[in-house]
Amino acid sequence: MRRTTASEPGGRVSRPVPFSRRLHVSLSLWWFLSSALLIGVYAALSLFYAPLFVPRSPATDNLWFGADVSRYTRYAEEPTYWFRSELHPFAFLLFHGYGHLLRCWAGAPITHGNVPLLVAALPALVLSAFAISTSALVLSSPGRGHGADGAVDRARIPPRLYAVGVVASLVVGSTLVFAPVPESHTLGGAALLLQATLVMATLRAARERQATGGRGEEEEEAAPAGVRRRAVCALLCGALATGFTLSNAVAAMLLLLPLGRLPSLGPLILRGAALSMAAISVLVVLLLRVTLPQKPVSAGVTDWLAAEMRWSSLPSVATVGTSFRGLVVAQFGTPIAKTITESGPDGFSQPARRLVLTKRVPPLQIVALVLWTVGIVQWARRNRSAALADRDSEQQVALACAGALLFLVGFHAIYDASEAFLFSGHAWPFVLLPGLFALEESLYERRTGVMLCLLSAIAVSAVQVVLGFTALSPLLHKG
Repeated sequence: MRRTTASEPGGRVSRPVPFSRRLHVSLSLWWFLSSALLIGVYAALSLFYAPLFVPRSPATDNLWFGADVSRYTRYAEEPTYWFRSELHPFAFLLFHGYGHLLRCWAGAPITHGNVPLLVAALPALVLSAFAISTSALVLSSPGRGHGADGAVDRARIPPRLYAVGVVASLVVGSTLVFAPVPESHTLGGAALLLQATLVMATLRAARERQATGGRGEEEEEAAPAGVRRRAVCALLCGALATGFTLSNAVAAMLLLLPLGRLPSLGPLILRGAALSMAAISVLVVLLLRVTLPQKPVSAGVTDWLAAEMRWSSLPSVATVGTSFRGLVVAQFGTPIAKTITESGPDGFSQPARRLVLTKRVPPLQIVALVLWTVGIVQWARRNRSAALADRDSEQQVALACAGALLFLVGFHAIYDASEAFLFSGHAWPFVLLPGLFALEESLYERRTGVMLCLLSAIAVSAVQVVLGFTALSPLLHKG
């Protein structure tokens, strides 16, 4: 890949060639390989988890850290099952449509409980794998211009950064726990991950266009279209995340704030966000109308809200701590679990053996969290003191991630704090991405301190994954 360090005739500074054909082919191959590998890993884990869900029935819901595995399986199995679909409308439509495809393939109705866990989980694990691979591709694609003094050759870095990004996405986050089962929260987190990386790609493209304003007419016309295209994709991913779980709406809006600061994109983002929220609201109202008992709408909505309020409580130090542990600390490696025998939360489900987090936090998770945080803080302080304009997009997205993470911790200190780990998929992108931004810069600029902190956090998290699954295995396979 050629780096340009001289000025073109006419006084213009030539734009570097950031993306060679060879590099494009290399990263595309990495995308296909990593997607296939991730799907294989998730599929193997789905088979590993399956013994806990046999036999599977409506009475054995909430077995997996509070996840409603049976409910999403029934969306696929039973065309008339709509329970709580209004809270996860896109997840309902996804599994409902997937069930229709399964019935067409089988040529007969599906008997409840006979769909293997792996088959039921295919939509979640495939989409999660594609989201991780696509986000790693966006983050690894060279997009920032090189200075006239000559910068590090980016052609040698992206495949290495891509591999580190994929590994970090697995061990820093709860996808190894929740992606192999049919659930909506990891799907929402995957959509938020894509949205955040697309927001950063949009900001990078807008910054590069501004920095290289003296270009030909053809390129001048194409650049704004490319910026708008990325912004629209980010907006659609935010709407998708909201449709998977309605509480993602605030996090998705916070991620769009950096785009709203761009004068050319502000009106587009505002109109798109308004239309997306209106469409999702209409879908939720329609699903409510179907699922609510046959009574006046106002009374039905009141009953529905009262049922949801049973999960809520006033915030306290204990609930904030529980929320922080489930959404942030438990992201680093696989947490240690235990089994309890209890009824479902509605009080009517039969007693079942359920997996929950232990009260003791694994020390390695705390070590990994500290290392990850120190690396991010070092990166942020250095960029702030240097006032680097070419890092502005990463800083803006990192700040949006911090705001979204604070919101989620506060929200789940009020709503269902005891099952905060179940919602960790929503917080996963906001824990992961700032560290990946810092790691990207440390690789390019060879900043050893930041690199050591972040790579050590990834390594410690990987060790905790091994320990977590070692402890989990006997719990899954005992009678």
